[in-house]
Formats: sequence, C-alpha cells, structure tokens
Amino acid sequence: MSLLRCLCQFIAIKHAPANEKCEDALSYSFESDFRHYAGVFDGCGGLGSKRYEPVNNRTGAFISSQTCATVFNTEMKSLPVGATIDDAFIARLKSSFLGELRKQENKYGQKSSLVGSMVRTLPCTGSMIVVTQTNGSDTTLRLDIIHAGDSRVYIMRPKEGLQQMTRDELAGNPDALKNLYVSAPMTNVINIDKDFSLTHLACNIEGPFAILCASDGVFGYVKTPMHFEKIVLDNLESAVNFDSFESSLTESIKNITGDDSTAVMPFYGWTSFEQLKADFAKRHRFVSGLCASVEEDMSDEVIDSAWEQFKAGYYWQGA
Repeated sequence: MSLLRCLCQFIAIKHAPANEKCEDALSYSFESDFRHYAGVFDGCGGLGSKRYEPVNNRTGAFISSQTCATVFNTEMKSLPVGATIDDAFIARLKSSFLGELRKQENKYGQKSSLVGSMVRTLPCTGSMIVVTQTNGSDTTLRLDIIHAGDSRVYIMRPKEGLQQMTRDELAGNPDALKNLYVSAPMTNVINIDKDFSLTHLACNIEGPFAILCASDGVFGYVKTPMHFEKIVLDNLESAVNFDSFESSLTESIKNITGDDSTAVMPFYGWTSFEQLKADFAKRHRFVSGLCASVEEDMSDEVIDSAWEQFKAGYYWQGA
C-alpha cells in the first residue's frame, strides 16, 4: 500500500527543563512513499556527564545523542529503494555509530577524572523505527524496530490501547510499574567504551495503528503505566486536530516531567482525525475508569491489582 496514502499524520515532541540544553535528539522522515523512519536518542547524562570544552562545554551525553541521530538519518537516506532492514544493515548501523562517536572523541575529547563502572564515553540510548510497504496487502505495513537502552517504542491500536514493544534494558529486569519507582542501571547503551548490541524486531502490522518512539522523560513521571496511556488519550479526546493534539500532549508532558522529553508518533490507516478519536473512545473510557479506581486508593494493594489487570495486555506479544 502507499505509505503516503496510509499516513494520516504524525506529531513530534521535544522538551528540555528550563535553562538546560536538551540531551535528547530526534531524527525522522515521513516524506517518502516507500519508507518512513524515526529515531529517538537519549543522551545518558549520568553515564556521560564528562564535559567537552571545545564544544561549548557540552556533555558527552549531548554529543552522543546528536551524533547518533545524524548517523541514523544518513544511513536511512543512503539505503536503496527496496532494501530491507536486515542483519547486515544492523551491523553497518552499529559500525557507523561507533565510527562517528570515536571521531568526536578523538577530535574533542580530553583527559577526565571521571572514571568507574558507571561512566561511559559518549553514551546514549536509541529507539528507532522503519515503516515500509508490504507486498500483496492494502492494509498491512512492515515495522522494523532497532533498540538499545531504556527509551521505548509503543504501538497504539483502538482495541489493545498503548502497548510497549521494546524491553527496557535494565539490571534486574523491572517491569514498567516497578521501573517508575526504582533507579536500575542500564545494561546496554550505545557508547565507545564497552560493547553494546542493537536489538532488531521485525513484524507486519495490520492497520490502523500508531507508533510512539519516546525517551524516558515522556513516560517516566507518571503514577502508573495506565496513567501514561490516559494522558495520551485524554489529549487525543480533547484535541480538534493533530496540531492541537501535539501542543496539548507536549504541555501535559512538560507539566509532569523532570527530564528531557522527546517523542515522535506517526498514525497509519485513519482517514480523518475525527475517525481516529472515535476509534479510541471506548479504550479511553476503560483506561480512565482503571486510573480512577487507583486514584481513589493509592495503596500498594490497589495499584498492584490494577496493574496486574492492565499488564495482561500491556506488553506487545505479536501482531
């Protein structure tokens, strides 16, 4: 099917706390009729707090996220029409990340007193998507996900709601609820000190659906994972078009987050914004009711019970 005919619209969010330079980076393109892509890169401020004086005293986290976003964009634009995201492309992308980051370190790096197991040189997460046409179907698209770290890719559909497709690469493997209340170190992150992996997931998705790529500043400051979906659906319900949806969702994230927040969200398969809203009305009522029950009694028992009910469909298990 034609990607441009299938794409309803997309929204993008990028926010940094006041007076701070955003250490997230975003790269996307939805202009082609044969391939769309997007990537969110979250510079790891704790791991990469080393400063680079020749680059306006920017942190390694900032340099890493900006560099990786540029590399991803370059690699995607150089991919021939009809080429697929395969093991060879993943290996080339990883090599390009390493090569460009090493160039940055060789050009601007200086000796640092910051050492230890919790320090990395030019570290960032990466959550990337590639959407292409499939042969023989007018309603199905191929989705490739490339992932490292604890940024996330979600899929959102009217019946299933917002489902997490990537796994947070954190020590102890906390689930999405526990991850809101513990500070687990990442076990895999793009950097030049220690080997890392790029996880690749490929699947065919029947439309309509939306895909959300987001850094942890977007989803990491809510009471529960249900509340994050409610924020998305609340703003969708109150919006009159995609522009107002993007603006109101950005404000909602800004009002609760304490971190850089970056996201991109394309919508496929809807013919109008009104149809999109109507399709999610039932799901919105369900999630709102579940959140209301939690807010009446914020005890651990009530939260855990609601989460177990929600968790059954929270993680994506396949198309």
